[in-house]
Amino acid sequence: MSSDTSFADHKLCGFLCAVLTATDRDSDPAFAERCEIFSDEGEVGFHSQTGVVLSTVLNSSQCGGGGGGSKAKRTHGVGMVNGSMSVVHQLHALVTRKCTKIDARVVCVEAPRVVLLVDVYLPIQVWSGWQFPRSGAVAAAVFRHLRFASSRFGIPLYCVPEIVTG
Repeated sequence: MSSDTSFADHKLCGFLCAVLTATDRDSDPAFAERCEIFSDEGEVGFHSQTGVVLSTVLNSSQCGGGGGGSKAKRTHGVGMVNGSMSVVHQLHALVTRKCTKIDARVVCVEAPRVVLLVDVYLPIQVWSGWQFPRSGAVAAAVFRHLRFASSRFGIPLYCVPEIVTG
């Protein structure tokens, strides 16, 4: 990702927050530090510019909640948490298929948790009838997590079904 967050052929659609776990306990990413999404041998996550790897939260013990009455989430297959694909895996699928571009920055660090603010950009062709190739269901799942940018930046909500289903 370049230091410039503007994508000439994409337009800001919305944003979401993702809670991740810093796997390197020796250092934490800094506030506003940019992070890039990655996939390595089935593991999907983000890594900061300083090299800190941020992984998806798999269970409540990683969030600092230990016992109590909470059940730990079970992982079923790659990216599946309690039968659903995590939003980080969904974002990765859309980015690798060139359906979206993202800009992620650290907004909160409470070791071992790190909160990222992820801006999601859609291709400008969306406004002229472009639709998600082979990724409509994944895009629809991501849109459920998005907070839409103001109408000045984002797409009107009534357009979302047309974009993902055609």
